[in-house]
Amino acid sequence: MKQRTLWLSSLTAMLLGAAAANCGGGGDDDCKAGSVGCPCTDLGQCLGGLQCLSNYCVQGPGPGSASASGSASGSASGSATEPTSSTTDDPTGGSDPSDSEGSEPGGPRILQLLTNVTAITEDEAVTFTAVVTDPDGVADVIGGSLTSTDGTISFGAFATSGEEGAYSLQLSWSQIHQADKVEFETPSVIRTFRAEFFDQSGKSAFKTVDITLTCDNGERVTPAACNAVCTDLDSDDLNCSHCAIECDRWHPDFDVGACIASACSPTYYGCVFYDDFVNCDQTCATFGETCVVGGCNGHTSQGTQSEECDPQDYGNEAHACNENPSDPRVTCCCTQTI
Repeated sequence: MKQRTLWLSSLTAMLLGAAAANCGGGGDDDCKAGSVGCPCTDLGQCLGGLQCLSNYCVQGPGPGSASASGSASGSASGSATEPTSSTTDDPTGGSDPSDSEGSEPGGPRILQLLTNVTAITEDEAVTFTAVVTDPDGVADVIGGSLTSTDGTISFGAFATSGEEGAYSLQLSWSQIHQADKVEFETPSVIRTFRAEFFDQSGKSAFKTVDITLTCDNGERVTPAACNAVCTDLDSDDLNCSHCAIECDRWHPDFDVGACIASACSPTYYGCVFYDDFVNCDQTCATFGETCVVGGCNGHTSQGTQSEECDPQDYGNEAHACNENPSDPRVTCCCTQTI
């Protein structure tokens, strides 16, 4: 401990004396980076076996004091032989998925990751381009892939373009859906894609980029994507208010049972023989619904001569729900709960 204390004191004296001798009292600007008494290089190195201490190059303590040197300078002795990377995340060793980029020391680096558009919609595509370099030359890079942020879903491999170190990958809306289901009940969502490149030694680098998936064309009231199909939850009979909520539309030529304002409108329920019919209040109640006076195109019920109560026949006007219309077969207008 005494030797270490004496050495630290001598280092301080040496640092001040060397700075005055080498820099001529003119400050760091007059020093050659890496020289004794001058600032360390940008990579934390010093010339001629000098050691980097507190960002200044000084003489080592001499034989037998390696332990003291390591304690006094932290990782300075390590940085004198190997530059440190500006990003130390290892993308293959459990790096934080929220990180936007990372690279292993001595491995490839992704200089750029760009897209030709920032948003796509149904039937459109996006092209990802990457510029990659490597300390051992671009030929050392063996390729890359585009994945989800956690790396569990692959969207495809990058292909090399005509320029050295340049890669590209085109991805369509349907291809994204095939790999990772496109379904959202909002006007748009942001998807984050992760490009990861490897060199021949297995070292890697990654970078992420965001793309907006949108169904908002400015005309839909409640835009959404249901099973990768852009729709309007306000008026889609197959996706009413939410994806896969289907309305029982009575007839395609009428609004009876249609999705209106994100709700399934009243529709006809049941097909009851006149002799068995009491009123529409009771008929609707058997289906867990409520009779709606004039709720189906202005009618409370519909009479028909057919066995199926088909929708081509006539309505019975907006009669009271507790009235019994005189028709051989009756179907009632009831609420359609979703």
